[in-house]
Amino acid sequence: MRILHITRVVSIGGTEKVIRQICEVSRGQFERMILCAADGGGISTFNGCIDKYYEIDDMQKKDPFIFFKILFTLSDVIRKEHIDVIHVHHRMAAMYIKILNIFFHKTLIYNGHCIHEDKRFLTKIALNGYHIIAVGNKVKKNLVDFHKIDSRHIKVIPNTVDKSDGIASEDQRLSQLKKNGNILVGNVGRLSKQKGQRYFLQAASSVIKKFPNVFFILVGDGECREELERSVDEMSINDRVIFLGFRDDVRDLMHQFDILVLSSLWEGLPLVPIEAFSVGKAVIASNIDGTDEIVEDGINGILYDPYGADLLAEKICHVISDPKEWARLSQNALESYEKKYSYQIFSDRYKEYYHDVCSID
Repeated sequence: MRILHITRVVSIGGTEKVIRQICEVSRGQFERMILCAADGGGISTFNGCIDKYYEIDDMQKKDPFIFFKILFTLSDVIRKEHIDVIHVHHRMAAMYIKILNIFFHKTLIYNGHCIHEDKRFLTKIALNGYHIIAVGNKVKKNLVDFHKIDSRHIKVIPNTVDKSDGIASEDQRLSQLKKNGNILVGNVGRLSKQKGQRYFLQAASSVIKKFPNVFFILVGDGECREELERSVDEMSINDRVIFLGFRDDVRDLMHQFDILVLSSLWEGLPLVPIEAFSVGKAVIASNIDGTDEIVEDGINGILYDPYGADLLAEKICHVISDPKEWARLSQNALESYEKKYSYQIFSDRYKEYYHDVCSID
């Protein structure tokens, strides 16, 4: 059998990491694995995971010419590659394939990676006839309660990362800061409104006043970088904030952080806390749907109001003042990973799911 994965854009974010992992664990089940997406600079991360990549235009563009061009390209790929199963990872991709499947009659799978509270009617139409995977219980609840999708068609398979075998390499700048007795507070994620780094930096300004030996590290790049850098200038905390940009050694950096913060304003089931747990690090995280499925307040991390910069600052100061409690939470975080989010559990669930869905059809 041959499978086609379709997503909006191949960037270097959480959704693309999950798609890559799905390809890795399902390689033995499919003769060929094909990927279609607009190129967002992340296609090299799929080396060895897929057999062929076809670039298409961005499905978000509202242009009739592009709409028909994408339909034609996808139709050509399905025919040329003799596709049996189409697994989409974006709602617009689901709509394109829904139209094409009038003629092709393929097995269709949709991965719900995020919580959406818009396009209710179109989402219900687009997903009719799909086998659906939700990356978390809150994503499933959103599909059922808001979009009115039949729950019997939805299977929850949580995201994962492969377990870290320890730090492969250290960032020398961070190593030197730690040798000098400084505390490192990290934030990993695309620099965007969704990830809430503006509140992280506001909290940083407050923490630095109490603990001048604390450095705040942002890992990632994105459309809000210039705005965030201006904010750092305005708060006069340039000497305590470091922008590392995009990095492909995220978990090595997590090993070096004393504290990790996830400041997102909305998510589906984020990978960052799972990555942190896999290296034995607890997380201070915004209390939002999806994240609260992973981070349990006072058990394997700490939750706070996502719009509460002052409360986040208070939580960071508490952790700095009580390292033994943080060590306890971090040990629990590692145990949470092994029991719920291990790569083996993820692998077994996807293999079983593909076997069942293909057998049904």
